[in-house]
Amino acid sequence: TPYEDPAIQAVIPDEYLQNPNCWHVKVPLFNFATVEMHQSDRVLWQFGFRQPILVALEVLDDHHKIDLRQLHMDWPRFWLHYIQMWEDRYDCIPT
Repeated sequence: TPYEDPAIQAVIPDEYLQNPNCWHVKVPLFNFATVEMHQSDRVLWQFGFRQPILVALEVLDDHHKIDLRQLHMDWPRFWLHYIQMWEDRYDCIPT
């Protein structure tokens, strides 16, 4: 339970500590221009949530092959689908 450490909590925005259920949302995670899925729906039962029947993993391996040095690429538009999923994350909090 590393998030119980006050030193770690000090660097986490309050928005994420006020509703820990948002930690369990299946959303894309962005690291610069790379996108990976936070597949938390695979382990909901371990956190006391109802575990749905699992669907195939969303694998984004092809995205890792994209040349990120393309200077004139409109990255926000390119990743718009995943950005929208992130923006709508509070609509997907498990019950």
